[in-house]
Amino acid sequence: MPALNLTALRTQIQGRTCAPVYLFFGDDIRLMEQMVDAIEATVDPADRPFAIARLYAGEEHASPLDVAAAANVFPMLGDRRIVIVLRAERFLKPKRGGKSGDEGDGAEERAADDGEGSALDTAPLEDYLERPAPSTILVFVAAGIDRTRRLTKRLLDKAACVEFAGLAADNANERRDAHREAVAILQKEFAANGRAIEPAAIEMIVSRAGGDISKLRGDVERLMLYT
Repeated sequence: MPALNLTALRTQIQGRTCAPVYLFFGDDIRLMEQMVDAIEATVDPADRPFAIARLYAGEEHASPLDVAAAANVFPMLGDRRIVIVLRAERFLKPKRGGKSGDEGDGAEERAADDGEGSALDTAPLEDYLERPAPSTILVFVAAGIDRTRRLTKRLLDKAACVEFAGLAADNANERRDAHREAVAILQKEFAANGRAIEPAAIEMIVSRAGGDISKLRGDVERLMLYT
């Protein structure tokens, strides 16, 4: 499935035409959280306790089998159910364990070491991606992904993928676009908080972040508190 940009994602959310499965990944954790909140806001507030599930990948009751089971639950109220898988890098970029001599490449890809010495079987999620529940929006949120992993490959193929790269870029044009996007986001954030700031000041804040979106977010938070 083609990758989405932020504008297309917002259009889908505003039009309530969300994809069955999303993969959010990248450095801008705060912006990913905002988009997750926006997707959850498509459900009536009174229905959210019953219609929304937030799971932390790899923790108790949040294995690939648990996630697939949660996504297959029919909505109790309303027309949709939303399942958010946070820290999904535990599924999509796990620490690689040792490979036994009698396992083939497919077995190694499907069973990744989750960092605690136990095998992580992603087959239930892979099967779910082939037949996602029509009434569920499943969102994976990851700080990073390993594109060589079997589950990651399936997600990149089947899900609507949005990279939140922050200020990271591979060339001058991408860096300029990332800088422009960061300035626009900060302008909206200051305005939403009732603050006025000169364009030159925003440019200085973005430039001082040195390409680190987390530093930029932290600087803005401190500035908001100071003012």
